[in-house]
Amino acid sequence: MTETTTSPTLARLAPALELLRANTAEADRTGIFPPENMEALRKAGAFEWSLAKRLGGQELGAVERMGAIEALGAADLATIWIFANYDSQTWDLSCRLLADGFPEAETVLREGQACSGTAAPLPGSFLEGEEIVVNGRFQFTTGWKMARWLRGMVLVPGPSPELPAPAEPPKFHARVVMIPMGRPEVQPEETWDATGLRATQTDTIEVKSLRLPRSYSAPFITDMQRQDPAYPVPSPYYREPGWTHANARVGLSLLGCAGEAFRLAREYTSGTAAKFSGQPAARFPGVRYAMTEAWVEITTALAAFHGIAAASDARVATSATWAPADEMAAWATGMHGARAALRAVDHISMALGATGTQKALPFERHFRDIRSGALHLGVHPSLVGDRIAAHLFPAFAR
Repeated sequence: MTETTTSPTLARLAPALELLRANTAEADRTGIFPPENMEALRKAGAFEWSLAKRLGGQELGAVERMGAIEALGAADLATIWIFANYDSQTWDLSCRLLADGFPEAETVLREGQACSGTAAPLPGSFLEGEEIVVNGRFQFTTGWKMARWLRGMVLVPGPSPELPAPAEPPKFHARVVMIPMGRPEVQPEETWDATGLRATQTDTIEVKSLRLPRSYSAPFITDMQRQDPAYPVPSPYYREPGWTHANARVGLSLLGCAGEAFRLAREYTSGTAAKFSGQPAARFPGVRYAMTEAWVEITTALAAFHGIAAASDARVATSATWAPADEMAAWATGMHGARAALRAVDHISMALGATGTQKALPFERHFRDIRSGALHLGVHPSLVGDRIAAHLFPAFAR
């Protein structure tokens, strides 16, 4: 619903959006992702959005990025699903290259896409001298077929050798590890057989006894730890709660898809004669009411995203520090956006009636994709609600 919004990023993205719209129905039908979609995003500069400026990237501001993510969600939700996975790794690796001293990060960023799987650190890996031995089943690894690297989170026994020893050494510490795809120890399992987001390649990658130089891994540093003045972050952009924002924008991409469903449904109900009456469906108050309810859900949820994006840009511009309440606002906005998208397509389906379920029309694809996407843990109440509740009621947090 960005028809009145223009930006240099959106203007450069326009040819890619046209290609995505042309490919979306066939990709959904076959479950095969068209690689030319990702190449079009690369030509549009999308892979520069989160890349460090010293590597030729843009470190794109939150407001401009938000408009682009919404537009991609409207064009093809499967494409933004894969791209957002890659883009999250770009942001994280840029941080680690610039501050965490991860020597392989620049190679990964310059070579191309890195995907990620299960967000929770998996047990079973260990450090051995100057090597790390990786084991684990990385589920929900979106876009792995086009990726050269898998960014995994693993749980390793003992304290991190790179960080100062704490007073009480932990039994385990979390590490980020870059796993090269194509090695015999890295085997994909095509486990994704979903009703929505069918072309996203969200399968499982099993890694067994993969030995890598320890330099392919780094201790996981949280967003809060990056705020420490002693922590060497050269750009305030990288001090923002990036992991939170990456998860929240799942809700934004769903709203983009819901906005496209609304646009098409408004055209359909306004210009197509209903079979039982011979009149456009929008002639009936119930249809107009349902469509209005959908518009309200989408518009108010997008306004919330504008708010957190503008606040983020303001902090970056002034080198201000975000507070835990800012992080919770981003989590809440993503969760609310996903639920608003669900409610919006429910209203649209009531306006369309049985017409909306016809495979010859695009609405049922939007409904399936949004229902599948809203199950992402980054916008799911079981994770997000628990985080917010822990902030609001710290005395009762687990």
